[in-house]
Amino acid sequence: MSASLLKAIADSSHDARGHLEAQTIDPKFANQARAVLDALQSLRDESNRLAVTTPQKLHDVGDLLSHASNAEAAANLLSAAMSNTPSPTATSAVQNAANWVKNTLLPWIQKIVQSVWTVIQSLSTPKAWKLSGGISSGFLGLANAEIEIEFG
Repeated sequence: MSASLLKAIADSSHDARGHLEAQTIDPKFANQARAVLDALQSLRDESNRLAVTTPQKLHDVGDLLSHASNAEAAANLLSAAMSNTPSPTATSAVQNAANWVKNTLLPWIQKIVQSVWTVIQSLSTPKAWKLSGGISSGFLGLANAEIEIEFG
């Protein structure tokens, strides 16, 4: 697994968070925006932690996928809320923020999620196979087999 990919996920999460904080979000969407910010922060923290510990097994990156999925879901909810309740009194800055969330933030987070899947894929590639077995010559002629797959 590449620590540089994990670092890139962390950096991208941080950048997306900073850009979202700079947007003029309608106050009625503050809770949804906060959920996106919190999810991006959690994703960044987990990516940084994994970049240092260098995960070796799939279960090591479960939280990373969870945080990435949470960020994507929160961003989708924010975008849907902002798109479905247009305000006739919305300023151009608020409208620009809604467009930015839909056209920039969502694709950005989706690319982060794709990167997380790349990390997971790198850990799910079979590295070694072991197959053993035998047939008993006893009364029942029983067979046994074992297969062992090592991912890396």
